[in-house]
Amino acid sequence: MKKRLVLSHFTFVASLIASSAVVCSAQALPPLKLAQTIPMPQIKCHNPDQNKEQLTQSVDTEFMPIMTCHFDRFGLDLKNGRLFVVAENDGTIEIYSMSSGKLLHSIGGFAMSHNVVYRPDVNRIYATDGSHTEGALRIYDGTTYDLIKSLKMLPDADSMDYDPSTHYLYLTNGGDFANLDYTLLSIVNTDTNDRVDDIKFNTGRLEHMVMEKAGPRLFITSPNKQEVDVIDRNKKAIVATWPVSGGKFCVAADLDEAHQRLFVTCRSGTLNVLDTETGKLVVTVPIAKGTDDVLYDRERGRIYITSAEGFIEVLHQADSNHYDPVTKIVTGPMGKNLALVKSQNRLYVAVPPYGNVQAKILVYSVQ
Repeated sequence: MKKRLVLSHFTFVASLIASSAVVCSAQALPPLKLAQTIPMPQIKCHNPDQNKEQLTQSVDTEFMPIMTCHFDRFGLDLKNGRLFVVAENDGTIEIYSMSSGKLLHSIGGFAMSHNVVYRPDVNRIYATDGSHTEGALRIYDGTTYDLIKSLKMLPDADSMDYDPSTHYLYLTNGGDFANLDYTLLSIVNTDTNDRVDDIKFNTGRLEHMVMEKAGPRLFITSPNKQEVDVIDRNKKAIVATWPVSGGKFCVAADLDEAHQRLFVTCRSGTLNVLDTETGKLVVTVPIAKGTDDVLYDRERGRIYITSAEGFIEVLHQADSNHYDPVTKIVTGPMGKNLALVKSQNRLYVAVPPYGNVQAKILVYSVQ
């Protein structure tokens, strides 16, 4: 009996050690591994050469005025495996194959290209064009890339989000860059490609927006007022405003609907986690400066953040109130935009040219 107990004990311990080894091995894997670098020699704008201190100073501002070359938010066509890369200062949308990294097409003619949304069931590309003097939503055929329609907007037409349940597209326009003291959240019916309504905000700037799936709310950052505005999409009205107190100039947002958490990043260098039931600040986590994108990876319990300082930061969601830094990966100055393709376990980051380094797309394998 003693022998059996001893053997059982050692078998249990050995099993525990083996299990621990597997866990340690899994934890030792980096969350992101560089899988491919796609050169973009056609992107000609450039940023001035800056040392680390100058770069930090220039991104720790509202508009990053010293940095002259920007990419804006990616668009995705998962049906046909296309990545839309918005070269803001070049006034183009560069379209790449996600499988091969090959450049498929370049759509030009924008005063300042900003955001892209692809609607697969009608094969249409929707892109905002917004400079200080012009504003439009441009609609293209998804196969020929021919311009179908251009809807006039106020100057600085920028951020967008699409509601697949109603086929409504929401986009920001107006504000400071239009010399107006208000900004519009315009609503376009993508079945008819007509503008159907506007929601007016008494602020000079709106930034990123994210919608909940289980309800009618849309959350949008208002950096001039340092708050998140909550819109009821059914009522087409602002129903709440939540202060973002942990930082300055709130920009990017994403949602963890299961745990009622909204992630908001500030360009001053913080991630703010808000409770979507109360609007209260749960926790603030320090991050790099000049943030422009944040994405929540529900399956892995991670948050990915990119910044103009030139980093991808990965945080682990220990629980809904605790977020631990995992790693900080160097990308390049102004590498502030990312896209996560969960079905392919790929994360994309666009880095504009700087110095003698040409523009590129960094493709990471998500592990």
